[in-house]
Amino acid sequence: AWLRRDNPGARPLTVFVVAASFWAVAEGLGLAAAGFETLRFWKQVGLTLAAVIPVAWLVTVLEYTGTDNWLDRRTLAALFVVPTAFVVFVWTNSAHGLVWTSGYREFVGAYSTFGMEFGLAFWAHETYSYLLVAAGALLLVRIILQTDGLYRQQSTALLAAVAVPLLGNALYVFGLFPGRFDPTAVLYIVSGIALAIAMFRSELLHIAPAIRDMGRKALLSDLDDPVLIVNRE
Repeated sequence: AWLRRDNPGARPLTVFVVAASFWAVAEGLGLAAAGFETLRFWKQVGLTLAAVIPVAWLVTVLEYTGTDNWLDRRTLAALFVVPTAFVVFVWTNSAHGLVWTSGYREFVGAYSTFGMEFGLAFWAHETYSYLLVAAGALLLVRIILQTDGLYRQQSTALLAAVAVPLLGNALYVFGLFPGRFDPTAVLYIVSGIALAIAMFRSELLHIAPAIRDMGRKALLSDLDDPVLIVNRE
């Protein structure tokens, strides 16, 4: 993705993949941790990385679909207000208990993870993240319904990249996943596979709806000949 960083969606997709990858690493280090303090530390690292992912994914979709005209630096900064506040709450939770009201060691087979009772800030950030994902998903569904072939394959891969971890996350936060283990970070491996297939087989980030629109605009603006747009008759 970074090698194609000049194409629409490549830079934010790089952020998405890097954050998801390091979240999986943090989850693994947390499972391997012996002390409770270390366990909590890696959970905080994971939650910090998780806060970046919904915004990065939405910006990726906006650039990919060519609907990012309104997305300037001020708007992007506004999108990061809630995640930034959440990260601050994560690292200062002992003073207020807004992210988790109580934390404890949760055993998963021979390993253990950091279990917690979710606080108000956690639910607020979950709601915000789901809204961002839903907004991006609607744009991708529109592309899937209106196009076929390459664009449909690319959009489906982008949708799967966030839908699979999101489903796992929903099962976890609502207590429906067995063992109270958070599978979200691990399921981003599925996202990586879907994105890799889309990049190498469906030319994701090389041929995108946004590039098509850019080409059309460039063609019309650079064309020296007059163009008449008429109706069917």
